[in-house]
Amino acid sequence: MWHNRHYARHDRIYIPWAPIVAFLVASPLTSPQELFYSAGLFGWKFAIAFFVASILLGLIGGAIAAFAEARGWLINQARMSPASSPSLSLGLGLGGAPMSLDLPVLAPPAPTQKKTVTFNLWLQEVLDVSKRLFPLFIGFTFLGYFLNGLIPAEWISSLFGARNGYSVPLAATFGLPFYINTEASLPLVRAMLDSGMSEGAALSFLITGAGTSIGAIGGALTIARWRIIGIVIGTLWLGSIVIGLIYNLL
Repeated sequence: MWHNRHYARHDRIYIPWAPIVAFLVASPLTSPQELFYSAGLFGWKFAIAFFVASILLGLIGGAIAAFAEARGWLINQARMSPASSPSLSLGLGLGGAPMSLDLPVLAPPAPTQKKTVTFNLWLQEVLDVSKRLFPLFIGFTFLGYFLNGLIPAEWISSLFGARNGYSVPLAATFGLPFYINTEASLPLVRAMLDSGMSEGAALSFLITGAGTSIGAIGGALTIARWRIIGIVIGTLWLGSIVIGLIYNLL
């Protein structure tokens, strides 16, 4: 008689941190919607620079994460634990010898219905988004110019003007706590540009602000711990300063 026993081992799926950090850095910065917003308010040169900067910073953040992970600095930084999958146990007999085989039970995929997109449906979606965003856009544009009427333009130019070497680092630092969202911040920055803020400082503010907003960091904290968040924030802050300084030289 011989005995043979098989065990099915359920291994964890391993995903390196590099692509995740690259996504966390680049994803909040820009989108097709924000690209056209930026082009309308600041011009295509600024909008394309913002878009390219988001890709470059994502690659840099991913490279830093890969370097840190290779040295074991990112161990136990994930908050999500893999869910256990149900298994089906089969008992087989061969010559009186028991043999068990555990197989995972996979639920069949839910049927999906393909939604046909028509011009009327697309137009309705555009109208719904416009109704939601247009009042915010107008309101924060008014607020930006109202604040500029209260704050002397000399203060803005002295703090964030192109002639000041500290204007870009200061704008990058201000973007960490004071960025609200795209609809609010873009018109506010447009008003500050009209009061003497340099475009490099504006670019730096928007990069750090968008990537470190409450929504972006809150979403990242659901899957990652603070070392990962530190890489994301550090990449955005330092990267935005370098990009803003280079942009002012163009």
